[in-house]
Amino acid sequence: MSQSEAETVNILIVDDRPENIISLEALLKSDHVNLISTTSPNEALKLCWENEISIALVDVQMPEMDGFELVEILKSNPKTKDILVFFVTAISKETKYVIKGLDSGAIDYLYKPLDPYVTTSKLNSLLAIARAQREIKQKNSELEHSQKQLIAAIERYDMIAEATSDTIWDWDIPNDKILYNEGITNLFGYEKTKIKNIEDWWKTKTHPDDLQIVLEAVAAAFKKQSYNLQLEYRFRCADESFKYIYNRAFVIYDEHKKPCRMIGAMQDVSKLKENEISLIELNENLQKQTKELSISNEELEGRNQVLQDIAWTQSHIVRAPLARMMGIVSIIRDLRVESPDYEEWINHFTTSANELDNIIKVIVNKSIRINHEPK
Repeated sequence: MSQSEAETVNILIVDDRPENIISLEALLKSDHVNLISTTSPNEALKLCWENEISIALVDVQMPEMDGFELVEILKSNPKTKDILVFFVTAISKETKYVIKGLDSGAIDYLYKPLDPYVTTSKLNSLLAIARAQREIKQKNSELEHSQKQLIAAIERYDMIAEATSDTIWDWDIPNDKILYNEGITNLFGYEKTKIKNIEDWWKTKTHPDDLQIVLEAVAAAFKKQSYNLQLEYRFRCADESFKYIYNRAFVIYDEHKKPCRMIGAMQDVSKLKENEISLIELNENLQKQTKELSISNEELEGRNQVLQDIAWTQSHIVRAPLARMMGIVSIIRDLRVESPDYEEWINHFTTSANELDNIIKVIVNKSIRINHEPK
């Protein structure tokens, strides 16, 4: 709606005599006035219901329905009850008629013959009232719309708060007031109504080892005018135990770029933190065991090398006399000693020497394989 449309006021003229209507229209004609007229009271009712009439000038004496009846019907209907009514009459100015008209819902009288100056003055007052009335209706409509939006937002907030196990909070920074959902009780055991002086209260509930880090993070966010803030710290419960929380917040700034409001959610991440700590400890133990196994492998490799060295050394030490024994046997065979047991003893001696030589070879080969197996 344009400004001119918003300022235009609909005025209804009801008079059973057309010449009176013409006279009033000539007197009331204006750029910001839309004149609507009829000679029928019943038609007037229809016009009032179909159009946004602000002012009605009603003749008192009409054959079909007098002005008093017409105004009573208008005032009884919620759609038309706010119309500003002036009675236009030529009858007696006695007090009883004036009171009857005012009781029916009119706010004043215009007496025929109409005085142009009086009529114009009263009309201007009515126009000012009508425009103010229209503005109030518009403001009320906007307020009602805003209230509906606020109620819907509160309902959404309540549904979200009920749907999540997080603690939802809304901090009014300048006034140091905060609103919590039921999470502050369910998760931490605090009664919402007993939380006062939120900034100091919150500081006493933050773990001493985490407080300075959190304060610096909040101060840095305000200084940079950051809108989002995410913090992880320990929060004291009503039973004096601590829980790890993940706190996400959105910061709102005023026209001076000062933080005026923070809205956020506190999530209990104690179980996740415990699992994280357990994984760190498990990783440290695995690294320690790996290091110990590495040391053990190095020790085994050293021992294997020693065993190989011993095997090589012993095999050479044992093989030296064995070689000499084999040489002696060869010489004895060449002597051809005549004895029935000679050949048998020589064979036994040779067999034993070969067996000993094979044993030495097996030991050496095993030590070589051990040393070259994958670690």
